[in-house]
Amino acid sequence: MRLTHVSRSFKAVVVSSALVWIAAGSAVPALTISSPTEGRIVRDKVPIVIARSQVPTSGSSFLVVKIDGRFLAAVSISQQRRSSDPVYVWDAKSPIDDPLLPEDQRRFRDGQHEITVELHEGSSKESVAETAKVNVVLKNEVPRTFPAPPLKLRYRYPPGQQSKFRVSLTADLLDLTGYGLTGSLPPFQGGFKVVQAVEDASKDGSALLRYMVDKDSAYTQILGQPTLLGQSGMVFHSVYKLLDSAGRTLENNVLSSGANTTVTDCLVALPGRPLQVGESWPTTYKLKLEGMTDLMTFSGTSTLSGLEWEGGYKCAKITTNLNGSPTFAFLPQGTRGPATVTSTAFFAYEAGKLIKNTVVIEFNTTMDTAVLESLQQYIPQSTSMAGLTSGAVISPSGTPYSPRIPGMAPGMPGVPPGMSPGTSPGLSPPGSRGGPTIAPPTGRTGARIPSYTPPGSSTPGSGTSGSQPTTTNRAVKVKLVITTQLVGR
Repeated sequence: MRLTHVSRSFKAVVVSSALVWIAAGSAVPALTISSPTEGRIVRDKVPIVIARSQVPTSGSSFLVVKIDGRFLAAVSISQQRRSSDPVYVWDAKSPIDDPLLPEDQRRFRDGQHEITVELHEGSSKESVAETAKVNVVLKNEVPRTFPAPPLKLRYRYPPGQQSKFRVSLTADLLDLTGYGLTGSLPPFQGGFKVVQAVEDASKDGSALLRYMVDKDSAYTQILGQPTLLGQSGMVFHSVYKLLDSAGRTLENNVLSSGANTTVTDCLVALPGRPLQVGESWPTTYKLKLEGMTDLMTFSGTSTLSGLEWEGGYKCAKITTNLNGSPTFAFLPQGTRGPATVTSTAFFAYEAGKLIKNTVVIEFNTTMDTAVLESLQQYIPQSTSMAGLTSGAVISPSGTPYSPRIPGMAPGMPGVPPGMSPGTSPGLSPPGSRGGPTIAPPTGRTGARIPSYTPPGSSTPGSGTSGSQPTTTNRAVKVKLVITTQLVGR
């Protein structure tokens, strides 16, 4: 009896201890990366998943994501709904944001990489509570046989097919070393969607296409003030174009009754012949930003620089160096230097469709120092840790900032002091107080930053006393990124 009593007591203690251990273990499970798994082959955009139960959803905790020990982002997961939702999506094809690295090393190369996720409890980057790691194999490049046969690039135009492209713009003001002058939020943004419909196609591969700008998606956001162009009196006409299988325009405004309607090139021009990686061909590209510019023409040389995965497709990577004189009416006027224009396009050669094209335009100019100072006071520089939401990103310095997702940012303040909205067309819809309307496009369209007028003066550039100008010009760099991406078919 005595032994039985001891045995039962011992079992009770063991079971009780096990229950305590299980409860403790289930309350705070170890931080693990559930996707991607160890040794997995990844490419393009890589969702990083942490089970929702493994991290606190309240307080000031956040996650830091690193690749090969290099800081990538810090994210809050307070709004994560399901455990299968990624806490972050690593764009393995985006440039590495490190000005100290040589230009040819600012990309993630194919091979093994280590993904690290740190759980921080508190607002400090040093407050690491737990760490999870996983090794993956990056394979962005499409393997080819050797010797590789020539690759024929051509568009496919199935009759009745509709493709929707999203065109977005961000414009930054930088100093001549590349440092941002207006905080993390671009002072100029814009975007619209273009629907490309195949009306008819011929046996030789050419087709009649109709281009329509979706007026409900077209907007500009200049100095934080959004404008819906479809509500501003702007009229969007359909454009009918006859294109060949290389994406070159054979005839523009086919069904036009006299009006010369224009639209941006949603397709990049292909060589029209088989070619090997490394071969080049002459090209022309026409760019128009609705509500911001008229049609601009650039010419240059395109090169088939490689084969890579993009958006789930095997793509030909086409890099282009272009020449031209960009005219952006919404940018400050000044002595403008020559522009550097580059394009990187991804063409799905098996499906015969363009997936993405990114155009980067950079040039040096001068800007009134007073206007720049007003911009720097106007653009929000930081937010509090409490204001972070799911997917919000923190800069390497630890200061949160809004991700650069095209769209309107509600609740933005008005224009900075000394910059009258009444002289800047395109800042607000018709009928709104304190802002003008957008007139129908005549010549160059869009908004322009006005000259800065110091308080108490009547002439731009004049001081409060005397007639001598007191303003000075500062050399700045303008960087514009225009992305055209297939978003629906």
